[in-house]
Amino acid sequence: MDRKIKYLLFIYLTMLIVNIADAQQSSSSSSGTSSSQAASNGKIEPAALANSMLYDHNGDGRIVVLAFGDSLTRGTGDFVSPNEEVYEIEQLDSEAGYPLRMEQTLGISVLNRGKPGERLLSGGLKRYISTVLSERPDVILIMEGANDAMDQENANDYMRALQTAINVAIDIQAEPILLTLTPAIGYHEGLAPFINAYNDKIRALGVYNGIAISDIYQAFVNTCAGIPDCGLINRPEGLHPNVEGYNVIGEMANAAVLKVDILTTEGRTMYEQALYLLPGSIETVPGLR
Repeated sequence: MDRKIKYLLFIYLTMLIVNIADAQQSSSSSSGTSSSQAASNGKIEPAALANSMLYDHNGDGRIVVLAFGDSLTRGTGDFVSPNEEVYEIEQLDSEAGYPLRMEQTLGISVLNRGKPGERLLSGGLKRYISTVLSERPDVILIMEGANDAMDQENANDYMRALQTAINVAIDIQAEPILLTLTPAIGYHEGLAPFINAYNDKIRALGVYNGIAISDIYQAFVNTCAGIPDCGLINRPEGLHPNVEGYNVIGEMANAAVLKVDILTTEGRTMYEQALYLLPGSIETVPGLR
């Protein structure tokens, strides 16, 4: 596995050199949000916007937010009611998932680069490097690992791959945000030990690198009546969130970009004020903090 990571690092360094010229040209591209659009759309309170991650980190004249991951980023399982029984998940052709919620709530463009079935350790990291070097994002939300859990990949190998992804983001002057993985229940409850181990590594990497963590797993624990029968996940399929689950992930992702912790009572109030929401509008339940 160390050889695989070294090989991917070699690919990254090679692509970085090749993409320097392309990065210069991309500053005139129309993708992304200009630095003035987020301030003028009226979705975010000006002081909250000024304190957020939504600014031109790399100086190319655009604000590009990119969501990278597998089917949980793509939005597979979205638009399904919590009361509906789901045994198999159908793939979606339309925009979905937490990136769609971010666009609707924050009024910005979010590039959804979720690829169902992808493994971080088997192709995912390589695609990540290629994607971020091509898109040149300012903010990168990373949520991948559920399929690695299916392969029972070692948590330390997972951590090393994720650290490489963090390094790449920092090298291109992007702000990485790590999202913990959602609980696995029902048909997929056997993945829980690996999901929990990966989430421990995600949190540790956040502390070690001094970067933002959006603890989606904890948000589900707080908001669900109980993890074994969590109403935020399609049941009995047990892996992909339903419409309410993606609402919670969307709120958590928005909060991370705004640098607000909605798992606290104070943070919930700040979030509502930042987005001109009525008190009590947030679906995510805070913890005892």
